[in-house]
Amino acid sequence: MKTILLIITITMMFHNVYGHVWPSGGAAEQPLTAGTSITITWDDAITAQRVCLELWDGERAVRTQIASHVPAINKRYVWTLPEDLPSGRHYRFVVRDEVRSNIALYSHGFATIVPSRPVISTVDSDTSVSFAVSMEPQPATDRLRATWSVEDVTQLEVRDVAGQLYWNQSIHPATSTVEIDTQSLPSGAYTLVMYRVHGQTSTRPFMIKR
Repeated sequence: MKTILLIITITMMFHNVYGHVWPSGGAAEQPLTAGTSITITWDDAITAQRVCLELWDGERAVRTQIASHVPAINKRYVWTLPEDLPSGRHYRFVVRDEVRSNIALYSHGFATIVPSRPVISTVDSDTSVSFAVSMEPQPATDRLRATWSVEDVTQLEVRDVAGQLYWNQSIHPATSTVEIDTQSLPSGAYTLVMYRVHGQTSTRPFMIKR
């Protein structure tokens, strides 16, 4: 009887909403890289006015607050994973009702976070690339639209000829096009670096000219 009461009490204390949060984690989802930006999204399953976002580290039992006072209706929030975030395979993203803190929406599975990648110091095009990449306009001014023919690209970076990182973004593997804001980039030569599912790195050079 005491065991049953304990289970009921715990259930009442921690009421989890069933819905979807991305990154959702799980074996099929690609690792996230510390130091890069991701877009956290959620659905209508949580009915709060405002939510707070958290990252739960299941390996170290540590909770990191990502943001607070976020309008739930936005259903998205862009966050840059800290460079010093410990790598691990047991992270979950949490969208929590800011008023009723016991109501929360969790990512379905555990996400993997890996250390930031080393600097790439070349702008040469990768001749081993076996898929088509379209980049328009060339040269670019304020915006660059990149489109590719595969569905396994998970990370994009823009670097200059010295290898300095100017822009990066994690994307869903099913994404095949992205528009990059280049207004803040000085005129010159750059490289779009594309990280793929199985660790391959493909590059494409482009120019900024004003």
